[in-house]
Parts: sequence; C-alpha cells; structure tokens
Amino acid sequence: MKTTSIILLSVAGFIGSFGTSLVPLPLTTSDPVLEAVEDLLLRTYPSNAYRLQPEVRRVMGAISTTTDKLMASFAGPISDLPSGHTMITLSSNGSPLNVKALLYISVFDSVLTTVQRIAKGKRIDESNTAVVWRETTNKRSGILTSSSWAEMKHGVGDILASRHLADDRVLFLTDVEPSPDIKRGAQVTVTIAKGGIAISVHCVARESATIGDELRAYAKDISTMYRVRLTGDQTADWIETL
Repeated sequence: MKTTSIILLSVAGFIGSFGTSLVPLPLTTSDPVLEAVEDLLLRTYPSNAYRLQPEVRRVMGAISTTTDKLMASFAGPISDLPSGHTMITLSSNGSPLNVKALLYISVFDSVLTTVQRIAKGKRIDESNTAVVWRETTNKRSGILTSSSWAEMKHGVGDILASRHLADDRVLFLTDVEPSPDIKRGAQVTVTIAKGGIAISVHCVARESATIGDELRAYAKDISTMYRVRLTGDQTADWIETL
C-alpha cells in the first residue's frame, strides 16, 4: 500500500522555509483511505497537520471500487494531537460505512539537540546546540521544542546543563536549568520578621538557587541554620529556623 503522504511532503516544505507560513501541498496519493485520513488531519489540525505523518496499517471491512470519495472520522476522542496507533471510521456521501482503519501517526517537531558533549553546569547556547526536525511520537512529554526553548530564554540569564549531556541528544526540560542567582557559599542577608520586628542576619548560602527558590542559609556568628526564600541576588526572607 502506498503511504507517501501530503503530511510528509509538507514537512519537507517546512524545513525548506523555517519560520515562514506553511501552505499544504497538493494531494499526491492514490490510496482513497490515506487520502481521507490526510483530509481529516488537514481539517482538524490545520496549523499542525504538517507535523503529522499517517500510515494506514490495516483496513477492517470492504470498500467498493464504485464508492464515492471517502470521509474519515476519529473513532474516539482525541485529547491532543493524534499520535501512534489511532482508529478511524469511514463514510461516503454522509452515510457511514461498516469500515474501520487502524493508523499509525508519527509526530514530528523542531527540537533542540546537542551538537557536542556538554558538561553539567555549562552554558547552553547556539554554539553547542541546534534546532532540528525530529520524530517525537514516543517522547513528546517534556521535550524541549524550539518554541519552548525560545520561551525559556526570554527574560532570564544563562541556561545551564543540569546534567552531563551526550552529543546528538534531544533535550528535555529536565536537562536544562536557569543560571542560579546565588551560588553555594555566597553571602546572603536574611530578613527575619516576627511580631512587627525585623532583623537582618548575615548568612552563607548552603546551595545554589534562583530568585523565588527556597534554600538553606547558615549564620556562622550564631551557629544557626535557616530555611529562607531568595528575594534578590543577595537577600532572602526567613521561613523557619532549622
């Protein structure tokens, strides 16, 4: 069965004009079931159809050679983009046929990948990563797409590797972290407010953190450990005494 699809052709168009508007290419398949599937994806997901590559795995039921153009519908609810094994039903001229088809839909996306090995704590930028077009069917949760990467970089400082990263690795959100606003061992002034009275205590940060994070801070002069919330590069509010 011929499975070359408009979706795959549209992917090629996408790669050749990254960042521009996408125009679906003309249908080229002669498989009526696959043609109906492609039409369904284009109608249902007009802005994401170029990311979907369908393959008809099995047709259950007979289709007459005299049947008019087929229409496909999803056999069950689809919460997000369809991916992996997906069942559809077929109809013609508004009348349902006693025919179902099992599909396998591959999902593609532009994702961030490493182009060299990156050590934990090193800065991640255009010199050691690239945005590439990859299949993400079975690893879509938490994957670092080009759009999520752009959003992450907006309004923050450096982005660092949270672990050692191999070459040619598709990155996930858990692989990266923002550069800390305070590093372990740095001085931090902790404000302790109780009963309308506030005092400041000079402490040492016991772990790296970003603004808004909780961390431990040690007041060496009084041998006391606090749990605090970082409010600035060198300031924090007291939460509790440990």
